[in-house]
Formats: sequence, structure tokens, C-alpha cells
Amino acid sequence: MAQRIRLVYGIIFALSLPVLLLATNLRYIASNPKFYEAGFKKYQVAEWTGITPVELNRVAQELIDYFGSQRETPQIQVKIYGETEGLFSPEEVIHLEDIKGLLELNRRVWLAALAVSLGYIAFLVARWRGQVWLSLAWATLSGSLLTLSLGLVLAAALALDFDWLFLQFHLVSFSNSFWQLTCPQDRLACLFQPGFFYDSSKLLAGAVATEALILGALAGTYLWWRRYKGDKRKGILTSTSEERT
Repeated sequence: MAQRIRLVYGIIFALSLPVLLLATNLRYIASNPKFYEAGFKKYQVAEWTGITPVELNRVAQELIDYFGSQRETPQIQVKIYGETEGLFSPEEVIHLEDIKGLLELNRRVWLAALAVSLGYIAFLVARWRGQVWLSLAWATLSGSLLTLSLGLVLAAALALDFDWLFLQFHLVSFSNSFWQLTCPQDRLACLFQPGFFYDSSKLLAGAVATEALILGALAGTYLWWRRYKGDKRKGILTSTSEERT
């Protein structure tokens, strides 16, 4: 019975690993002002909006603060062609509130996946102290392979039709039509153009895949070392037994 419980917990850990990696990297990207600033520069947002690069960098930080619950409203006062005014329309404000809700959901999913991972390790330490590293290595290797498999599917989908995936994401994630924005009519669409989200998706997929590869390699190396050590010890015992006979 105890073996079955350990197996079930290991499967749950393996299933939670892709979720943990995805949620962790999404949180990092969404809170990284350098990524916003690089996107604004790459897609010439200053030219599209009339907002100076210095002001755009401030916009990036204030949006990050809003998504992190340090601001009550996403509305930002900026200078546009020298005149100070609110950056977003009422519809864009609502859409940013919806995005904040999705990021909060991601935070809760991240906490849940983290709790599962730490709970599994605590369970191993409490009940299977002598098998902690071996069990953890198998579960990590399984989770890493699952992550890489899902990543390959996602990478193929992104390469084939990113626009379709982007549309489906919005249809599923939002209950209103305020996400239907176009540049230059809507400033939010100028700040975050489709290419920005394509770059985000590639960075997210690449980071998750790299981390899964590292974790899988570490787990696989440990399992190989355990097997090699076991085979070597078995060979020594066999040789000793033959010498005695």
C-alpha cells in the first residue's frame, strides 16, 4: 500500500512539474521591465504612440506594479506629443483588469504546483528517507520528459499558426470583446503588438524547455550513477563469492 501511495505521489509530482515551470517563467516574464523595454524598442512603440522611450520605460514599470497589486488602477498619466493625458481608454482599462485577473490565476496555480512539489519531497523525507533521491530523480525525469513532449507540441503549433492560437487564447480567456484592439487606434495594441506576444511565447517555451532539459539531465545522470554504482558493487560481490568457492 505504501509503495502505491509513493507511486501516486510521484505521478502527481511529475504532472505538476510542467505547470510549475510554465507558471514560474510566465511570472518572471510578466514582471521583467527589461523585456517590456526591449519589446517597445523592437516594435518602435515610441513612433507609433508619440511617447518618449523614457516615458515608455515608466509605463512598463507602472504596469508591472499594477499587475503585482501595487497600484489600484492600470490608468497611467503620460506625455503624448508633449501633452499629458490618460494613456488608456475605458475599454483598455477593463481589458488590463482582465489580464491582471489571469496573472492572479497564474500566481495561484504556481503556488499550488509549488505546494505539490514541496509536499512530495516532504513526504519522501518523512516516509522514505532512504529513497528520497532515487524517487525524486525518477519523478523529476518523468516530469521533464513530459514537459519536453508538451513543449514540442506547443512549438510546432506556434510555428504552424501563431495567429490562430493567439485568437483561441483570447476567446477562451476573456468573456468580453475588449481584447479586440488595433493599432494605431488603440494605444494598448500599439504598446503590445502581435510580435511582442510571439516573442514572449518563444521566450517562455525556450526557458521551460531549457529548464526541463537541465532537470532531466541531472535526474538521468543521478539514476545512471546509481545504476553504475550498483552494477559495480554487484560485480565486486560476485568476484568475491567466486574467489571463495
